[in-house]
Amino acid sequence: MLVPKKKNNQILFIAIISVLSLTSTIGMVFFFLFPLNWFGSVIGLPDTWPSYWNPSSFVEMVTPIAFFSLAIVLLYIIVGFIIKRYKISILGSVALYIPILGYFSFAMSFMFTGVGVLFVLWIPFVNYCPGILKLGDIVLVPLLPLTLLTSTPLYTILLIFFLLIQGLGITIFFFSVAEWFYSRFINHEITVSRIYRYSRHPQYLGFLIWSYGILLSVSPIVYPSDVTPPLPTLLWLINALVVVTVALFEENELLRIQNTDYTKWREETPFMLPLPNFVSALLIKPVKVFLKKEWPKNRKDIAFIISFYTVILIFLSALSSILEISSKLLNTS
Repeated sequence: MLVPKKKNNQILFIAIISVLSLTSTIGMVFFFLFPLNWFGSVIGLPDTWPSYWNPSSFVEMVTPIAFFSLAIVLLYIIVGFIIKRYKISILGSVALYIPILGYFSFAMSFMFTGVGVLFVLWIPFVNYCPGILKLGDIVLVPLLPLTLLTSTPLYTILLIFFLLIQGLGITIFFFSVAEWFYSRFINHEITVSRIYRYSRHPQYLGFLIWSYGILLSVSPIVYPSDVTPPLPTLLWLINALVVVTVALFEENELLRIQNTDYTKWREETPFMLPLPNFVSALLIKPVKVFLKKEWPKNRKDIAFIISFYTVILIFLSALSSILEISSKLLNTS
């Protein structure tokens, strides 16, 4: 299909692409909300934090379901990589993180408080090992300068800023989906124009920015930690690492079947986010040091480098938690 030359047809063409993109974007954000809100309301899920997270017959009743559901989600992630159906892994990682919408709905007092039913998936963490959720706290490093802000008006400003981050993620996702649809309409196998000149995976980037904005919106800097359950930074980190892994696997498969134009575009375009050259060089340094390559070339290389960064990030998160505990002990002594 070629782009129509007549003006009226061009307007219709753009309208169709816009509707498809908007539908995909809304689907990303709200697909789970309406049915889960209805289901949570039907089972009488409480609308406040403390009453839900205190031991209750409801939690005891759904705990076996929670462990089973968590096992299925983790299985999705693993099996997707094994059978090379990477969208299955993405689905599993999103399902693992999606209960954050319950945090957000509760904290913001939205009409979707029923989505708190999603917390069932996190009961194994929250009720039995809540500390494990903090093993991704390294992702909160950008918040460190903001911890100096203590007045309520500034909290409000921060919340608005975090909401804008979510909006940025949704916007990036929308335009990348629109460009993807446009490329398919004009029979281009690979999308390399407009927003794809600045990121090879803008759809993944938009999703990660949106989900990170939600994480920040319910962080202790906005809401006291005794009001909400532990912030699930580890689950966002896992989600992000799965997305990056899938993107790397997809690229390696495309390299085997695409022409030199794709290779050239890939070399000239940032992987996920445009970064200063020294930052990009630092991030890729482990590949050069341990694998003696410019870029991970196969599944084994990708598995190694993702595992390396996972260990490093979890270690730094654990170290920050230890330092935080030590600081509290010194202050109380």
